[in-house]
Parts: sequence; C-alpha cells; structure tokens
Amino acid sequence: MDKKTFEELVFKNGIQLGDSPYDPTKLTIATGTNAAPDDLFSSATYNKIKNHWIGGTCTDPQNGMIQSIVAGSKLQHYAGAAWEEVLQATRSSDVSPVFDHLALGGAAIDVDIGINFDEVMTDVDNSIKYGIYSYLQVAKVAAVMTSYAIGLNANCVLDSTNTQNWTNAIGLYGVQGAIRTEVGSAGTVTGAACFAAYANVVDAATVTNLYGLYIWNPTVAGNKVTNEYGIYIADQNTGLTLNYAIYTNAGIVRFGDIVFINETANTGMTTGLTINQGDTDDEILALKSSDVAHGVTTITETDTYGLFQKNDAAEGGVLFHGLADENKTGIYAIAHAAFHESGNKAVNSVGTFMVESRYISGTGYTNFDANDNVFVWRCSYGGTIETIAVLTADGDFHSTTGLLAAFPDKYDDIALVDDLKRYMSTPKDLKSSFKDFVKYNREKLVEIGVISDGDFISMKGMNALLLGAISQLGQKTRELEKKLSLLES
Repeated sequence: MDKKTFEELVFKNGIQLGDSPYDPTKLTIATGTNAAPDDLFSSATYNKIKNHWIGGTCTDPQNGMIQSIVAGSKLQHYAGAAWEEVLQATRSSDVSPVFDHLALGGAAIDVDIGINFDEVMTDVDNSIKYGIYSYLQVAKVAAVMTSYAIGLNANCVLDSTNTQNWTNAIGLYGVQGAIRTEVGSAGTVTGAACFAAYANVVDAATVTNLYGLYIWNPTVAGNKVTNEYGIYIADQNTGLTLNYAIYTNAGIVRFGDIVFINETANTGMTTGLTINQGDTDDEILALKSSDVAHGVTTITETDTYGLFQKNDAAEGGVLFHGLADENKTGIYAIAHAAFHESGNKAVNSVGTFMVESRYISGTGYTNFDANDNVFVWRCSYGGTIETIAVLTADGDFHSTTGLLAAFPDKYDDIALVDDLKRYMSTPKDLKSSFKDFVKYNREKLVEIGVISDGDFISMKGMNALLLGAISQLGQKTRELEKKLSLLES
C-alpha cells in the first residue's frame, strides 16, 4: 500500500476495530467527527499525525493543533475555536521554510526586526526568567579540536549594496544590552547589568585561560579605520552617591603600554602613566593607607601619607608632601647603586644619591650665575617658615648666623680647638678610651655644644669656637704688641 492509498483509507474513510457505532470503550482508530485521540494514543501523537496532513483543510481541529497552509506559506495554531497565524514562510525549492520575520510572545511582525519577542512575565515562584535562552553542549571524541564553539553569535554586516554614510555616533551594533524601567514600576532592584559574564568550571576538564571578556584585534584592510577603541566608556555621572566608569574588586589590573588619565597623547612616553590635571590645582597623585591617621587635615586627608601637586597654580613645579604619625619620618629617601666612587672630587664627580638643578632657557637650559641659589633648605622655626641654609651655584654654603653661639670668655678657646682636633682625629673604636686632652675633655666639648653626644660636630658650635679662638688670639696679639711698644719706647 503506497502513502496516498494509506492516507485516503485512514484519514478520509476511517478505520474502526470493534462494534459499530463508535464506542469509546473499544479499541478504535477513527477520523472526522468521531476522532477521540486519547482512546488509542496520546494527544501529542494524534497532533503529530494531524500536523503532517498535506493538502486540504483540517475539518475537525482541536485546541493546540498546528497546521501548515500552502497558500501564503503560513503556519497556524488552533486556539479558542479559531486558527491564528504564528509563522509565515518563504519556501525554497526544496520546500524547506525560510522565515523572513518572526514574532514571539505576543509581539507583532515588524519589517525592521528579524526576530521580535515581546512578553510580560510575572513571576510567582522566584524562578529565573529568560528572553532568549541558548544552551549548546559540545564534545570532541577523536583528534584535537582546532576550531571553537559559540553559544550565541550575532553579526551586523554592512552590505555590499550600501552607498550612504551612517552618521550616528554608533551606526552598527554587533550586540547591544539594555536595562530599562517603565513609568509606573515600583520597588528596588539591587543590581542591574546590561552585560554579565559568568563561568562554571567543575573539577573535570582543565581550562588554561578563562576570560570574562576577550576582545580580538580587529582585521582591517586598506587603513579603513581612523580611530580604534578596545573599550570606550561614555560619561558615568548620573549616580546620586557614586559614579564609577570602571570598578574592580580583588584581582590584578595590568595595562600594556601607556595609561592616560584625562589625556590622549604624550610624545615623550612609550610605556608609562600620563595624568593631565587640567586647570585644577589640588592633588594629582595621593598615596593612602588605612594604617595611617596623622591628623594633619589642613594639608590633606588623614590617611594620605604622600601626595604630589603643583607648586604654583599657574607656573607649575612639583610639590611633594610626606606625612607621618608622631615620632616617624615624613620623607625617607634611599638610593641603591651597584657602584661607588671615592677618588674623584671634581666638577664631574658622581655618587650614589644625586640631586641636580638646571636653569631653564627657551626649550632647554643654560648656566646659573655664581651667586645664584641652587639649593635652599627651609623649616618652620620661631613661629614662621623660613630659610635656614642656602647653597649657591659656585659651591658656597650659607646658613643662619643669628643663632651663632658665643662661648664665655672663661674658656681657653685655643685649648678647646686643640682638644677637639685631638679627639676627633682619634679612630672611632679608640675614642671611648681617649685621655690625651690638653686642658679639657670630651664632656666639656659636649657641654659647650661643639660636638653632640653621638660625636657629631656642630657647625654652629665649631664656627663659634673658631671665632672665639681667633678672637682670643687677636686679643693676646694686641696685648703683646702693646708690651713690645712699651719696651721699645
């Protein structure tokens, strides 16, 4: 029996095994008005038979049936005593349906939308809701896999027939994710993400590199891309409390070459960080620690222990602040070098720690004058911040003289100078046992402030001592001259 004969026998004439008329308690196969699918097989199987009907019109439809209509290339669904169109296809030569546009979930066919899904899902059981759900499972059981699998692939292609400019800021989107809330909605959504990446790797196959987001280097021919951005983030400034363009938790952040902040170019940099402060004059770089609380909030926040800013708002220069808690150093600089130079003491000498001053002239620099100040030391003293020492370009050192100590005349300054010379020229390991003083001792040198308790020489004390010794020598010289003058007369 061929297919056509079987269809005419079963679906047009009908077959009944058992008593007549039709008895639902009997084993029956029937069509037409006597069809009762559940008497012999399930509704799903019955619908499958009905759905494969070719030609004619289904005269006894049941709710849930689907039929294909040749005229107009339509697929219809029967519900509520009426047929409703669910798909319309363009048939190819092999009679396979190719759908031009598709509408799901109550959406209407739209000529500008290939697949249009629109449905309100009201949750009643705290279950996850999906607009589109793709679950692709892949396996390779022979030979190494050199290709790849894609769960969802979206392409937006500028067709070869295009002749016009697309002037919107972004004219082609490969994938767009959007979060919207409608007028009238209420409640609070704790978090909303336009794009979210998730991976679940169980203790089985090994993944060498796991990427939350991977952006390939584009393939561009003929220099047809003017500006390329791997990631571009527009202004993020609508948050009432915080506005982060990029926010990371634990994990290393690595950048490949140049990092710009408020800048787009730096011809003097190949790899590094460039920060453009614009016209602001506050901190350009701050170093913080939750362990620090120095309390100097008139300068910066209490947990900032180091900061950089402009020295002058208009002229520039770098001002660096180091701030520390009580009894700690504000700035501590250490220079490490794999060389040392001890013999050369000349204009070309170098050392482990070097500081250099230059005088700007045009696009380069020129020489200082001999009396120009090249290094200046300042401190807060006597209720004000003042200069305490100056080094000039010719190597001359100047320091405050208003605090120069004056020794009482009761001391023999010449003997003190002699004792100081003897003691300070003694090797360090022999100083504790040194007794070869002319008149005084180490304790007296410390008492008058020439040396410290740690055997450091005080330049102020040394200058005062030398001046005192010279003064005493001058006085003795004058006395001798007076005596000689009397003898001669």
